[in-house]
Amino acid sequence: MAQHETTETKDKLSVWGIFGKIGKAFGVIFSILTMILGIAVATPFFILVTLLNWVKTFIGLALLWLLAVAIYSVLIMNSDGPELSTIYSNTNLLWLMGLSLVAAIMITVADMKE
Repeated sequence: MAQHETTETKDKLSVWGIFGKIGKAFGVIFSILTMILGIAVATPFFILVTLLNWVKTFIGLALLWLLAVAIYSVLIMNSDGPELSTIYSNTNLLWLMGLSLVAAIMITVADMKE
């Protein structure tokens, strides 16, 4: 028994094809909006966690720098100990802050990937 398509069935098929294309377009738009919303929600948390990690990393590096300079000046240079102004000069603080910022970003990205 042969199936014969009438003009009515062809019209119905073309209408459903149009609805299918419209549905796919809405699906793409919805997925893009969901991705943008997810990024908009996650960005403040990423920034706050990065700032918190920056503070923690800076404190840790500052203590490590203090310990390293104190050990170096006492054991290697045979002096009584460095002054605090020479340990934490403006240049040293700038380098410590920059290094701790890079480390904080790396720590935050590693935490987010887990």
